Amino acid sequence: MLTPLLASLAAEFAIIEYQPAAEYVGWFLDESADPVEFAARVRAGIAPLTDAQVLRNGHWVIVTHADFGKGTVLREAARGLGLARDRILALGDQPNDLDMLDGVSAAYVGCPASADPEVQRTVRSAGGWVADAPGPAGSAQLIRRFAEAVLG
Repeated sequence: MLTPLLASLAAEFAIIEYQPAAEYVGWFLDESADPVEFAARVRAGIAPLTDAQVLRNGHWVIVTHADFGKGTVLREAARGLGLARDRILALGDQPNDLDMLDGVSAAYVGCPASADPEVQRTVRSAGGWVADAPGPAGSAQLIRRFAEAVLG
C-alpha cells in the first residue's frame, strides 16, 4: 500500500535521510523541499491507517503510532503525578507539538510569537495564548503569565 507513495515522494522531494524503523518512519528533507507539502502528501497517503500520525518539526517528517504523540505523554505524566488538567501549561512552537496544544491534555496552552502558523492557529482555537515575543523569550512570557494567573 505504501510502496507507491514512498517511491513517488522519493522522486519528487529532495530527501537527505530516510529512516525506516519498527516504531516509526522518518524523513529529513533538504532545505529546497517543502516540508508542509511533503507532510500533507504523507498524511493523505496514510489516511486509511487510523492509528498513525504524521509529525513535522522543521524539515523532519515522521510517521508514528498515534499514541506516541506529546499529548499522550503529557496526559500520562499528569495522571502519574496526580496533576489536574487545569494546573498544566503546555508550550510548543512546531507542528510536532500540536497534539499537546489542542486543549485536551492541558487547560493552558501557548506558543511564542515565532511559532509555526499551524501551531498558532491550534493554540488560538483552544483559547490559548500566543506570546508577543519570539522563541524562548515568548515562552518565558507565557510561563510568567501562567504563574501569575493560575498558580497565584
